[in-house]
Amino acid sequence: EALPEESAEIRMESAEYFTDEDGDNAVRFYFTFRNTSETDEVPFYHNYTCYALQDGISLPVLMNSDSNEEELNYGEEIKPGEEILCASSYKLRTGSPVSFVVHKDNEESNVAAKTYEIE
Repeated sequence: EALPEESAEIRMESAEYFTDEDGDNAVRFYFTFRNTSETDEVPFYHNYTCYALQDGISLPVLMNSDSNEEELNYGEEIKPGEEILCASSYKLRTGSPVSFVVHKDNEESNVAAKTYEIE
């Protein structure tokens, strides 16, 4: 079920750097998903896609990055007026800045994007 236009807000929160289970550098992006509709109860993953870019190259998603609660929130149904903190993790390629992007499915423009410096 698709959300009506302008019925959700995405707010970038922060990025945390860590070492993944393979010993490689990784990043976890935190963002808030707010349902601004009046009637729909839809999870984030039904309408949005997240990705990260470094040096113009898409980064691989870490599926088993010691899954924290926020990474499991993608499927939570958010009631109108409520918000939930979500996270998405990626394996880094280099020490250059990394951009995190949230894209609404079936649309050409990004809903939210932010570039972070590697610390």
